[in-house]
Amino acid sequence: MGDFPPQWTWVRNLDEGGQGHTYVVKRSDHSDVADYVLKRLKNPNREEYFEREIEACKKLDHPNVLKIVEHGTTPKGKPYLVTPFCNGGSLEKLKPLVSPLEGLQLFLQICAGIADAHASNIFHLDIKPANIFLEGEVPVVGDFGICCIEDGEYVMTSEGPRDSMYYCAPELRGPKIDSGSPLATADVYSLGKVLYWMVGVPLFRTTPKRWISSGWSGASDNCRYHSGTRSPCAPTEVAIRLVAYAIRQ
Repeated sequence: MGDFPPQWTWVRNLDEGGQGHTYVVKRSDHSDVADYVLKRLKNPNREEYFEREIEACKKLDHPNVLKIVEHGTTPKGKPYLVTPFCNGGSLEKLKPLVSPLEGLQLFLQICAGIADAHASNIFHLDIKPANIFLEGEVPVVGDFGICCIEDGEYVMTSEGPRDSMYYCAPELRGPKIDSGSPLATADVYSLGKVLYWMVGVPLFRTTPKRWISSGWSGASDNCRYHSGTRSPCAPTEVAIRLVAYAIRQ
């Protein structure tokens, strides 16, 4: 069906991402029964970013980073990549957490994946629940395609971090960020926002609570995204309080 490499068989469509059409596929030779995800480039103007996503993920080998199983071009010449299918979906579909400790253990694995990327001089810059997937109960960080390193500049897509403004550090809002920008801390800022979302504090008016516990008071609801030049510190404060709570238990 469609423009697929012969070694992969279409199973069903998935929601489209910013760079590609995505499908659940299986190996045509039935060498294993696992499901995989094939992402095929849909926007020729994004081919450079698509290729750099492949390059970045090939450099990383960590249990909390999404692996690329295969990449190449389709019979019609479109770039594609294949990754494992994460049966738990994205973190957006995370079930209510039983306790703060459970959330912290999950979050620490996400941090481990990002730390491994930073050790290879790779900065994600688009960390959000939709780009974190669950393989069973193991979180894996995916979608490294939004930025690259080129001639001393970190170049993002022309739209910047689309649909990610609540998670993106304010200093990354422009289409180009010079090499003086603290990109590691920008990722840490986004991680803080993800944690803030996970533990149930309403970061936005439409965000549901993840869990309610009489032993956890949460944080105040007055830290919402604002257009400042500096990142608010509330997510870090929430992280510290969560760690302290877990230790007390």
